[in-house]
Amino acid sequence: MTDRALKFSSKGHLYQEPLLMLWFTADWCGPCQQFIPTINAIAKHYQGQVKLLKIDVDNFQGVAQEFRVRAVPTLALLNKDGVLNSLTGVRTTRQLSEWINQYTSNDTL
Repeated sequence: MTDRALKFSSKGHLYQEPLLMLWFTADWCGPCQQFIPTINAIAKHYQGQVKLLKIDVDNFQGVAQEFRVRAVPTLALLNKDGVLNSLTGVRTTRQLSEWINQYTSNDTL
């Protein structure tokens, strides 16, 4: 992914899915690595409703700055019009599901 290929900004996204979840992470981040199974479960459960993009803060510093990321992992949830909410830190699958469900009609995992 290059900056030119990005189909989103803090003002919204251009993907088919109604919601976009940005996962700001880094290879050196231990908690980020522990978060992978949770993120994978969320991506599977919300397939077709939430597009997930992994953003390495070291490779996309400008994007991280635009979304005011100060720590990793951070998640940002966007609709087509802009940022709905963000979370910093590791969460359980249930916590993330409840967070996303504020903006969808899905059941909690």
